[in-house]
Amino acid sequence: MKAASLVMDGWSFQRALLESGFSKWTAKCPGHLLRNSRALRAAIEAERERRLAQLIPQPIRRHKQTLSIKKPIKVQQPKWQLPERCSECRGPLEGNDRWCPNCRRIEP
Repeated sequence: MKAASLVMDGWSFQRALLESGFSKWTAKCPGHLLRNSRALRAAIEAERERRLAQLIPQPIRRHKQTLSIKKPIKVQQPKWQLPERCSECRGPLEGNDRWCPNCRRIEP
């Protein structure tokens, strides 16, 4: 088969399939054709045995698994909790100075 001899000559699968008469859509997926076509596999195997050469596959490019080693962010908790309500009228406190708008008192 012409495609098998061209592949063994060093052509890419796509160029070899196009040159031997396959459609461009078939040539774009040579792996699918190679898996499903016994004739093409047999032709490549026969050509390999005829030439006594082995088809050298491309090296497998393995992706490193990058695990996230980020440290968790520690939220600083104050050593003592400030009261959220006024101690006299139990109203809500406002601002950084912890001022109560109901009784106009500043909580310590």
